[in-house]
Order: sequence, then C-alpha cells, then structure tokens
Amino acid sequence: MSTSLLAQGPELVLPTNHTEPIRGLVLSKDGRTVASSSGTDVKLWEYRTGRLIKNFNFPGESSFTSYKDFLAFSNDDKYLLALSDEALHLIDLRSLEVVDQKQLFTTENRILNRTSHTGAVSAHPDGSRFHFERLIDGKTSLEEYTIVDRRLTTVATFDVSGEVKKPARRISYSPDGNLVLVTFTSTMGNKIINLTKREAFDYNYGESYLPDGNLLVQFREEGATTLRAVTVAGETIWEKKISNPIFKQWQPEFSNLAFSIPDQQFYYGLKDGGMISGNYRTGANVGYRQKPAGATGEALLISTNGDLVVTTQSPVSIQVTDPAGGAAPRVFGAGTLSISDFVTDPYSSRFAVSGRERSVRVYDLTGRGPRLRYATEVPDYVKLALSPGGQFLTTVDTKNGSVLVHDVVTGRTRSLALPFSKPLWSAVSREGVIGVVSAAGVAFYPPGSTAAAWVKSFDPDPNHALDIYHGIAISPDGEQLVATGYRAGGSNGNDYTAITAAFRTSDGKEQWFKASSLTGYAFNADGTLLTGGDYKDVFQWRATNGKPVTEFSTRGPLAMDGAKHPSGDKLTVRSDGKMGEDIRIMEVGSQRTGQTFSGHVNMIIANGFLVDGFHLSAGFDNTIRLWDERTGEEKAKFFFFANPNEWVTIAPDGRFDATEGALGLMHYRVGSRLVPLEQYFENFLTPNLLGQVLTRSPLPPVSSIKIGQLQDPPTVKLTYLAGTRNLIVEDDDESIQTIRALTQDAKLVIEGTGRGSAIEELRLYHNGKLIDRTDRNLVVEDDTEDGETKTYNVRLLEGDNDFRAVAVNAQRTESAPALLRLTYTAPASAPEKKGITLHLITIGINEYKNRKYNLNYAEADAGGIDAQLSGGMASIVSETRRYPIRNDRATRSDIIAALEKIRQEAKPEDLLVFYYAGHGVMTEGVDRDFYLIPHDLTQLYGNDDGLKAKGISATELKAISSAIAARKQLYILDACHSASAVETIATRGAAEERAIAQLARSTGTHWLTSTGSEQLASEFDDLGHGAFTYAVLEALKGKAAGDDTRVTVNELKAYLDRVVPELTEQKTGTAQYPASFGFGQDFPVAVGRR
Repeated sequence: MSTSLLAQGPELVLPTNHTEPIRGLVLSKDGRTVASSSGTDVKLWEYRTGRLIKNFNFPGESSFTSYKDFLAFSNDDKYLLALSDEALHLIDLRSLEVVDQKQLFTTENRILNRTSHTGAVSAHPDGSRFHFERLIDGKTSLEEYTIVDRRLTTVATFDVSGEVKKPARRISYSPDGNLVLVTFTSTMGNKIINLTKREAFDYNYGESYLPDGNLLVQFREEGATTLRAVTVAGETIWEKKISNPIFKQWQPEFSNLAFSIPDQQFYYGLKDGGMISGNYRTGANVGYRQKPAGATGEALLISTNGDLVVTTQSPVSIQVTDPAGGAAPRVFGAGTLSISDFVTDPYSSRFAVSGRERSVRVYDLTGRGPRLRYATEVPDYVKLALSPGGQFLTTVDTKNGSVLVHDVVTGRTRSLALPFSKPLWSAVSREGVIGVVSAAGVAFYPPGSTAAAWVKSFDPDPNHALDIYHGIAISPDGEQLVATGYRAGGSNGNDYTAITAAFRTSDGKEQWFKASSLTGYAFNADGTLLTGGDYKDVFQWRATNGKPVTEFSTRGPLAMDGAKHPSGDKLTVRSDGKMGEDIRIMEVGSQRTGQTFSGHVNMIIANGFLVDGFHLSAGFDNTIRLWDERTGEEKAKFFFFANPNEWVTIAPDGRFDATEGALGLMHYRVGSRLVPLEQYFENFLTPNLLGQVLTRSPLPPVSSIKIGQLQDPPTVKLTYLAGTRNLIVEDDDESIQTIRALTQDAKLVIEGTGRGSAIEELRLYHNGKLIDRTDRNLVVEDDTEDGETKTYNVRLLEGDNDFRAVAVNAQRTESAPALLRLTYTAPASAPEKKGITLHLITIGINEYKNRKYNLNYAEADAGGIDAQLSGGMASIVSETRRYPIRNDRATRSDIIAALEKIRQEAKPEDLLVFYYAGHGVMTEGVDRDFYLIPHDLTQLYGNDDGLKAKGISATELKAISSAIAARKQLYILDACHSASAVETIATRGAAEERAIAQLARSTGTHWLTSTGSEQLASEFDDLGHGAFTYAVLEALKGKAAGDDTRVTVNELKAYLDRVVPELTEQKTGTAQYPASFGFGQDFPVAVGRR
C-alpha cells in the first residue's frame, strides 16, 4: 500500500503483504525487482531489501484468483505485463505508471459462460514483445503483444483437448526464440507454435524448454509422475519416476517452474507446499521434497544468486531462503493484519477486528491513536459480535463449531456449550446476554452462563446452508431475541421458507414470526424498532409485533449487510459494483441517501457507526478508514501489524502518526526511487494526529514548502581520518561499514550536498546520541552555497561505536544516513576506567509566582523520582549526582546552571535523567517552540516574549542535550496545562508533542510526557502524586521489569502506555494517554523487586 501525498511528490509506502494467496511471482532479468500478484493487486518489490516499491490495484474486475495470475517482465526490464481475467495491463517500470490497458473480452463471457480466459504470459527473448494464451468463445489462440506500438495480434489458433478448457500454465521458448511451447494442465493438449510460419502442432506431455535447449516432458498417473529430459529430436537424456500420493492424473498440482543456471538445478512448485527439484542436465537428485521455510504457496522462483524465493499462505508472504533450507528466511514486507471481520460499538469509539492470521483484537480510538484493549488468538477464522459499550465480544468459529465469549475488561474467556454443530452468528447485549444462531436453530444464554437456557429449532437438517448474513439481534434490555432461519414445509417437508422470529428471553416463548429473509438487522437504542435490509430492500418493524413501520427499495445499492445507527433512522448501504468500494448513509424515515464514503481500493468487509458522527470501515485492502458523517470526508486510515500494539495513522494529506515499531517499517518513494522515512520525517510526522481529527481541530499546513516544490533530498558522506587509513562512507550504502580503530581519539568529517536546497544542518550521532555541534573541538572547514563540511574529534568508547551522519536542507528534508562502526579495544596498559555516574535532575514546582498556576503534587512527584532513582540505580552506577530543584529555586538561571555543571562533568558512558513536574506551553508566533515554565514566569499564554526571556525552550534543550557527553539520556516531563486554558489545549498540544518528538529524534534521546494534546495531567489526593508520575514510580519499583529485575527505558514506556490509561479511567472515567518518543539506545533505569 502506498499513500500519495500530492501529485509528483513523495509517496509514503507501507510494506503491506497480499491478502489472498499469491498466484504470480516473477523476477526481473537483472534480479533487482520481484513482481507478485493476487486478487486485484500487483506488487513490485525491491529484491535486495524486500521493500515494497508500489502496489497496483485494478478495481472493478473479477478476482485475479479464479485460476492464476500471469506476470512477465520484458527482457530489458523496462516493462511488466500483467494479465487479469479480462484485461492486460502494461506497466512502465521507469515511471511506475500503467501505460496501456486492453480489454480482452467481456465479463459476461469470462464469468457467466466460462468460454473465455487468459493464460500464461512470457516475454520473448528479443525484448520487443510478449506472448500469452487466450480462450475466447471456445477458441484457443496464442496472442502477441508488441511493446512499441501497443498492438495485439493473433499468432495462431488451435484446439485443446478436454471438456473444460483451462488456462495455459506456462509458455517457454526454444533457444532461437522461434518456437513457443504452450503447456496446459492436462499435458495432453500442449502445443508448439512456429512464430515465423504462425502454425501450431501437437507436443503432448511437453512441459518446458530447458535452459540448455532440450525439453522437459511429463507423464502423469494416479500416485506418480515421470519426468524426462529429451533432445529436440526426441532422444531421452534422463528419466525419473517419482511416486507420491499427492499426484493426480488430471488435477493441476504443478505450478511454477524455475531454473538456476549456474548449478543446473530446476525447482518445480506444487500446490501442496512441496516441490520437485534436481539437476536438469543429468537428472541427478531429481525427487519430491518439501519447500524450505515451511512454505505452503505454489509460487516460487530462483534469484540471480541462487536463492529460492517461496510463498506462504497463512499468513500470505514472500520469503527468500537457500534451497536447502539451512538459513532463516528473509521475509518481504511487514506482517500487516489481514482483516477478515470487523465490528464497531456505536455507543463509543471502540471496535473489534479479526485477522486471517487467526488473531482477534479490540481497540479504542483515542487522542493518542488506536489503543489496544484486548487481544487473543483463535483456532480459525471467526465472526465477531460486540456488545453495546464494548465490554463483551463473541467469536463464532463455524469451521470448528465453537463460540467464545471474551470479557474485554477482565480478559476472561468462556466457551459456550452448543446444542448444534455449526454455529453461524451471535449477538450480545450490554449486560452479556448472548444469542447464537445456526441452520438448526437458535440458543439463548443468560449473563455468565455457558449452558443454553433454551433452544428453538429451525431447519431439522443442520447441514442446510442458511442464506443469511447477521440473522440475530438482542434488544438493549436483553428481554427480546430476534433470529432468522429456515423452516421446512410443503407436503413432503422438503420446501424451505425463510422466517424471522422474535422470542422472549426469559422463557423462549415465540412472540411473533413472519416469512422474511431479513438480513443484517439491529434494535434501536430504546428497543422499540428493528431495522435491517434484504438485498436491495430496507425494512423497519415494530419490535413488539413485527409489523412494518416502513419498507422500501434502495433502487440500486445493497442493503443486506450494512451498519445500523442506534437511532434506528440511519443505516448504510453499499454500491452494487463487483468490488463494493463505496458506502452510503441512507435515512430510513426520508428514504434519502446521505453521505457517500469512497476510498477503499478493494472490497469493503464491514463498516459501523461510532459516537460523535464518525464512521469506520474495514476492507480487503487491509485498511480501516475513519469517516466524518457530517462531510463525507475520509479523515484517516489505519494499518495494524502482527504485533497488535503497532499501528500507523495516515491523513489524506500525507501527514502521519505511528508507533515506534511501525516507523521502522515505512519508507518513501520519490518517482521510482526508495528513500528512508527519515528524509521527510520532519515535514509529515504529526504526533497525536488522531486527537486532532476526533476533536475536529484545524490541522496546520503540512509544510511551508509545497510538496511538489520539494527538492531532491541532500546527500551526505562520512569520512574517518586515521593516518593513511581513511575510510569514506556514503549514504547510498545501506549496510554499516566496520573498521577497527587503533586509537581512542577519532577524527570524523561530514560532507553534505544540498542538491537544490542549501544545507541547514549536519548531524553526527554516536551510539544513537547527537554529538554537540558547538564543542570546542568542532571545526567548520568549508561552507558553500549548496554544501557544508564539518570535522568532529570524538573520543571512542570501548567496544562498538556506531556513527550515523545526516544532512538536513533548508526544506527540512534529510539525507539517507551514512553509517560507520568503529570498534575500539583499550590497550592492556591503559589506565583503569572510571565508573558510570548517574546525573539526576529533578524539578518540581508546586508554588508559582502567579498563584493561579499552583499545583498540588509536583514537588512530591519530583521528590519521589529523586528517591526512587537514587536507590534503584545504586547497583548499576558507581555514583549518583543529584540536582533537586524545587519551587522558588526553579528559575531559568538555576535550571540552566545545573545542566551546565553536568555538561562540564559528564562522560560518554554516564547516564542523565531529567525530570520536570510543572507547566509546559507552546508559543503562538511563527517560530513556534515548546517551553518549560519556571517558577517566576507569571503568564503562560499570549506572552511569547516572556517565554523566550524566562522559559526554557525545546530548541535550547536540544542544544543542551547534544552538548552533554552522556550517550544515554532520559527526559521525563509531567508538564500540565493551566486549567484556565483548556480550550486552547487541543490546538496547541499537538504542536507541543510534535516539537518534543522532533527533539527526541534529532538528539537521539528518550522523552516521556504525561498527556496527549487534548488532555490535562491528572492529580489525585489518594495517590499523593500526579497519575503519570505515580505510574512511573510503580514501574521503577519493579512492576515494569521484564525477564529480570532491571527496568529499561523501553520497558518503562510500555508499562506507562498500559497502566496510565487504566489508572486515569478508573479515577476520572476518562483515560489519559502518555506519550513517549525515543530514538536513542535502550538502557536500565532501575533495579526493582520481583
């Protein structure tokens, strides 16, 4: 999935994998690019890194997967031809645009009559054309598509044996390129076509031309297959019979055939996860074996260096491994959640989602982004139901015949005892009343029960296919259950009538029933109305007696599986297209269509209402999209990953927010070139993006520079000067260069080139931490209009010293990093190394000079952190130097003096922890900046000059941080807003978090802050601390420790992210979400008690 920011600008690329089994898999002739296809998607991948280049989607067609997708690179690697069921698509690999598209036949021929298809495609060795097999109106032909004139012609028409004509699965060429072997499933109808004479003749059993010019033929029988290599004259070179029960005479087990020319090996992919491989010249070691890495997909290929590229089906992925399977596979893309079902709670901002990876998750949409509330694994695909309020989730596993009830709050799960074998759907009330429907009947379960209180039968045949979607609902008070099923009737009992019936939950008494196949219905909030749809008809009935209130046709859109609003006056319908990418709001009373939500690039799975006029939808494009019902606009889309805590939020204008783990998975594409995410990080990263969307706060411009005006990113070069052993590293080398340093003092030179925009900043990071740019040893050697050079003298630490050089231009676009590792070992005669010192600054301001800004627990918070870190770090550091600063001593001059003292004394191996409890604000001017507020600053807002004079800005903290030699630094800000400024928080807070995020990233340090931008930091009398700092203290006591007793910075972050929302919601009813930003090394901050 790629997200375009603006025309001709950089595109944010998320490396999402396919959602359906991969059918087509090909490698460019130069070995640099892999193309894969499934469903309606064709993806291009960078082979060396496994990064996604671009996803092409062809909506409006039938699925690619009816038989098999067919792809081919041209021999000069300038084009890719992709064949779908109805059309061909020519992709220019230089511009990454579709430059030609031709319809091959009508959908009616392909889908309804089954008289047309396309088959395998291959590029001719001369590089000018492609050939593919086509069946149209029962006639089979070899087609030729010429690249230059985009012309399609028929080479030859021929008959193929067999009642059902299936697509050709392979096209191969003779060494001179004049003969084309077309291979079909049965092997009996295979043909060789003479391109010069444009004639076809039979070549039964022919599989493929081999790289050495000979041919491979195959003879299949039940339980065995025989492979034979023959000359063009028909002489046998070798023959091998392979016995295995999987082999069937006529079934298409055989798929991709790949050749490794250097070692003369062939690999023949099978549908069961196995393959046949061996030497194609001699027949040595030819036999059946399993694909490596547990690959189960049929598609495979061989890279130019001899690696085997295979596919998996659950989850769907592409993996690179060695043919022997000895090495761990390298996986393309990222493990994104492949959505299988989805449901929302219309009374909150909660939703549940299940994945094809057999995972189930419940999330809340919060100001800090999606927050995981519950996650579990299930045996198979499941159908979901979520109670009003979102406490209970039911999962129906039709395949294994089970229904589980999950309590999202307590985390407990129970399994229902079912009176029938194949449950289909479920419903659950706010209090946990549950109903389950199957083809056989409906069962009712009181709250907390695993046994059904009563069961009502429908169809006596439990295997009958119940033709419904959501055929069950429970009233809000839990006193009525409505279900849809079939009842047998007629004189012989074999006629089935679809009925919808209502039951009293107290005793199962039937209250009413009517002949109707109503699907996808729900009660309104007071339980008086039942609203739903059946194909293109909308129904609203009275819940007491089933009598209609209104019934009408949508006149086109499908109403059978839409979402229902609690008011009962709105439901969603979807367009009656093949792919169903549009959702429309329909008003039941007026029968009018309202807003239309359009944006998914594949079929929509489900959608649902949320509170405050928002709507969510989930699609087979693996996105969940947030819509504003008031305007019909898409406000954001979400991607989720294998780790349920990782997510990405992207706005339509390209700004984004993401978890730290997800940030490492993304990159940008500019034209056909892939560039690191960091190169446009400052322009588009927007912490708390979702908070601004949910409050409908105006978003500031993405960048003062228009995207189309962005120059190419700058370049950077890093040189290590060591006598005559100079090592130069450039940013186009993504691997890290390693050299052993002979001396502890290293001289490093950074050279940046602007490429159209002047260099504004050069950064050098040592083990993740920014090195001071104002150090007395820094020498600026050369500045030009478009470039800059700086030299650093750096003292190395023992062991590995990782350096990263980055150039930033005037448009705040970064270069790709230049990476260098210097390894230093101190000589035996070196003086004994001094111990590690913890430099600990704790600032707490209860009493401000302006008393209206006073706080209750800032002083206690700072004291608690001081005591806990001093004691908890005693076994890690040799010395702790404390700088407690409280109340009227917390002036700018005192705080800066303490930081300056640390700057003078800190060593690279030392640790710095800076804790601040007080107020923090953002300036309002053009040059906006975040400020900590000392004791004597008397006006927080509308006082930019005062802030600059007496406050401490993020810009200043950045300079101080980089000037302090300690490579491991943690900043903890429990900085709340004045209660009198609540109305300004949402707009100012987002800018504050962005400033802190950029500060953390640019300095290579860790920052923890107490609240999201729309929130106030919470203080509670019974805790004796602010909620955020209370959680920090609990974490440092050992509650955040992992497998050992040490608490690291990352473990502290994870603990706060989980506990602070729970604590604040328990105390106030509203969750407060901390923010964490960290780009430096992880390190321990406490040794706690187990």
